[in-house]
Amino acid sequence: KDSKSDPDLHISSTNEKPSNLQDSEFSCSIVGEDICTIPAKSLSAGKMFYIGARCFFKCDYKISAVLTGEHELRISKDYLVQFNAGEKKILKFTNELSFVKELLFTARADRSTAKIRMYLKEGKDATPTSSDIAASDGWMDGVVIRLTNHTAVKVEKDQVYKLLFEADDPVMVTFRVDMRFSKKMIRENVVLEDFINYDDKA
Repeated sequence: KDSKSDPDLHISSTNEKPSNLQDSEFSCSIVGEDICTIPAKSLSAGKMFYIGARCFFKCDYKISAVLTGEHELRISKDYLVQFNAGEKKILKFTNELSFVKELLFTARADRSTAKIRMYLKEGKDATPTSSDIAASDGWMDGVVIRLTNHTAVKVEKDQVYKLLFEADDPVMVTFRVDMRFSKKMIRENVVLEDFINYDDKA
């Protein structure tokens, strides 16, 4: 894109000249840099996709395709992931536990000047974009998404949550998922991990 016009992208596997949202089979974010996300279940060897770029005025633009795998996150475990400038990755977390009343997704950069963003969407086949739930600024040079039973996306057993993470600069990022329980079962010889907010009880 350039300063005169911001091109809109549309993508389809059936329409050779997609030019509007109705022509797009897949979710295309048109906030800032346009990103069209194709879920893994729609990919197969030799399958053709058609991309349409529409400008209201004459403009120059660059299109690139990135094949992104999913990083699986586990509860209460730190994951260090290296990002190049402009790189995007998708991360996945499955809540396999009942009685969970709060999920906390955090991403911490290795320096305060790094520009990072994180977005969340629920569902096994979800494809998160910048139009979905956005992380807010957190602590330790990071961003955070907090889910409860009162947020738009609920905390549910066996639910899959997908995170889209973007980094404008080369950076090392630490990802972590924590949870609070409404009830806890204490078992012999089993370590129970939990966190408690200030002035709260467990």
